[in-house]
Amino acid sequence: MSIAAFAAIVLTLTILLSGCAKVSNIIRIENIKSGDAKFVSENMIMGGENGKLFFYDLSKGEKKDTEIYSNWSAILPEENVVVFSNSECETGICKLDDKKKIIWSEKIFSKDCDLRIDPAIVKIGDTYYLTSTRINGEINRADVNKENGIYTLSLYRSKDLKKWNYVGDVVKDNHNIEDIDLMNDDGKLRVIFERETIDKGASAIVTMLSEDSGKTWKDAVTLVDDGADNEPAALMKTDSGYRLFYSSDAQRKEESYEGASAYIATYDFDFKPVKSAMMTTEPKSGILLYDVIVEEDRAKILFSEKYLTVNNLIVEDISLP
Repeated sequence: MSIAAFAAIVLTLTILLSGCAKVSNIIRIENIKSGDAKFVSENMIMGGENGKLFFYDLSKGEKKDTEIYSNWSAILPEENVVVFSNSECETGICKLDDKKKIIWSEKIFSKDCDLRIDPAIVKIGDTYYLTSTRINGEINRADVNKENGIYTLSLYRSKDLKKWNYVGDVVKDNHNIEDIDLMNDDGKLRVIFERETIDKGASAIVTMLSEDSGKTWKDAVTLVDDGADNEPAALMKTDSGYRLFYSSDAQRKEESYEGASAYIATYDFDFKPVKSAMMTTEPKSGILLYDVIVEEDRAKILFSEKYLTVNNLIVEDISLP
């Protein structure tokens, strides 16, 4: 490892006090300013920096840039498949080998007339499902006095990752519809997203279920109400219900990402709330949570530290509350 690469990671051991002393491992990546990031595996993350898709090996402290233009991305890790969208109104997909080298890349939507953001992908049986959020009009409204654009969350499916067929629209709304994720819920298709009035303003986290492969959708269920700026990172099914990881400025309202903390909320199988708690992290605030890997009573979380000002990428291993 080069001196520069070594210096890019600050590895610290932090003592967390939560009834008893616990050790938390942090990797702080100070030289990458990413607007989005995901776990590829426990030892690798990906994201977009300056409009280009990159991969970062956490164990080696090495960054690998690609020639793929990407501002938003999602991954199907078990198949090494990445779907991406960019500010050039393109949405595409690429396949990786086991060393995370790109084997092939295809455009799904190219030079579309509308911007498409926050793609998501999941596989159920032998079929791949992909969502794309198309914005017509004002993008990411920050002023409540302006007319917001229309956000349309659309679903597509494919058998081979190359030919995609339109299934239908999941939701069409004049709110900002962002941070989309798709989930295989026991063979049924579940979508999770943020529904926001204005950029960095109050937002709700919502889920919807389809029992017929996306042709129709049940009514939306609100997981977190719009009392703060709430950003979903991951929804997981457990033996007793569901577990949601998200960040929120509920303790420091109207500070958005700069004042947000990381949370975990649990629900029964009918999405009735069971409990919620703030996760003990270092730093304690300024968290925009991107992704989570869970193993028993611990989680590895990926987030941006003070996204609007500092924007360090951090991977932290924590105990779950």
